[in-house]
Amino acid sequence: RSPMYYKQYFAKGSDAHFHPMMNTPGDTDLMYLAARLRAAQARGDSRVNVPPSLLARRGELESDERERPARVKAWVDELAQNLQGERVFILAPAQLIYDVAKPALAEGKKCNFASNSSVTAGTGGKGFNMPDDWQQVVDDFLNFGRENYGYFYSFSEQCGMHVQCEHGRLHLTPWSIPLILDAETRELLPREGRQKGRAAFFDVSMNGAWGGLITGDSVEIDWSECPCGRTTAHLSDNITRFGVEQGGSDKISCTATPEAHDDAMDFLTSF
Repeated sequence: RSPMYYKQYFAKGSDAHFHPMMNTPGDTDLMYLAARLRAAQARGDSRVNVPPSLLARRGELESDERERPARVKAWVDELAQNLQGERVFILAPAQLIYDVAKPALAEGKKCNFASNSSVTAGTGGKGFNMPDDWQQVVDDFLNFGRENYGYFYSFSEQCGMHVQCEHGRLHLTPWSIPLILDAETRELLPREGRQKGRAAFFDVSMNGAWGGLITGDSVEIDWSECPCGRTTAHLSDNITRFGVEQGGSDKISCTATPEAHDDAMDFLTSF
């Protein structure tokens, strides 16, 4: 739902000031189908427990994937040609910006925005193993200084963004209760000092769905006060996926799966 508000408030409702890469409304049924298919693939199982009428829409997902390269190219042309000299605000996952920037630079394309432009990028590769030079590639494409950058950590299943401070720490929102689990046993780690494990959260602001979630993210949390003065617990920006660390893909993806919610429910109701 959030892009609707980006257009309404950031672009003042104007198509002339709103430039999404995928200019189509989100479809929750297709998102649910995609999550089910991804979960089945991760299990190595061809069975997908969805109604036949929904499974029949699988071709729409395949069509979106076929059209993606052409949409990416058109979006790059929009950024690099039509928005030269304009003040822009870009909001996207870091991995998506990198995927756009790499081929664009190979074609000799880069942006030339106004100096007071800014980019807010989601940290982590979301299941992709980001190369060491990914930030330099993004810098070269966007073509402005890193003082224009802001980073955040978030996921579609919960509300708000955990924003990075000037000391490079990602501060958790006050309404998000972190529960960092041992990577092997899923036992709750102490809520003190620095701990590293699997990130789980309970979002007390949610009232339309269960607020608990166990992620596939390996994080390092610090419960002590940050030098920036903010008092919430904070994470290192070096966030990786357990599946990537193990040479594969994690079953729990950015798009919610029924299995992820089941795991969260089992854990959070066990106390």
